[in-house]
Amino acid sequence: MPTTPMRLLTALGLAALSVLPAAAQGEASRTLRLVPHADLSIIDPHFSGVYITRNFGYLVYDTLLALDHEFQPRPQMLDI
Repeated sequence: MPTTPMRLLTALGLAALSVLPAAAQGEASRTLRLVPHADLSIIDPHFSGVYITRNFGYLVYDTLLALDHEFQPRPQMLDI
């Protein structure tokens, strides 16, 4: 088993390697990548009650009302 300083250096090295690909892309790349926790087989949230369907709906479809930072409903698509 490695010593504590060796573990720290290994962890720092792995952390630096994980940041490099994101830093190499620069500001020009604005792609949002999502890794879902399950397969999305049904996209109708009224037919299916699983979280992956609900999350897909929130990411793809807009809603009439949304909650603000004080959890008060505010118009999102609705024009009042």
